[in-house]
Amino acid sequence: MGVSSASEWMRRAKNELKVAVRASPQETPEVVCYLTQQCIEKCLKSILVFENIPLPYTHDLEKIRKKIPSGWAVKDEPYDFRRITDWAVSGRYPISYDKDDNITLPDENDAKLGLRIANDIYKSVKSDMDAKTK
Repeated sequence: MGVSSASEWMRRAKNELKVAVRASPQETPEVVCYLTQQCIEKCLKSILVFENIPLPYTHDLEKIRKKIPSGWAVKDEPYDFRRITDWAVSGRYPISYDKDDNITLPDENDAKLGLRIANDIYKSVKSDMDAKTK
């Protein structure tokens, strides 16, 4: 793996973010949420690839972040990834939710939040990665 593979993960994250930005949070919040979750997941996994850490087979953003070594800004950011992790499924499938699970379909506010967080994380990971390759 390494730097070139990590760059490919970041390229794909950027593409998903671009598509999410073009989509409508009002009309298709579930699409925006799914794409922002995928962008964030790829950014986090790109760090693991960069650091030659085996990738976990999960969409759980917090589990992925826990594998990131110190020295990456995203490691210590106070993001609550629980809701965003749910979007890996709720953004793709028209399923019903059990109220006991506290999972709801993404809405416009979620989509706007996802766009902001995905953009912040993309910039942070890109900046750290660029600094580490110099």
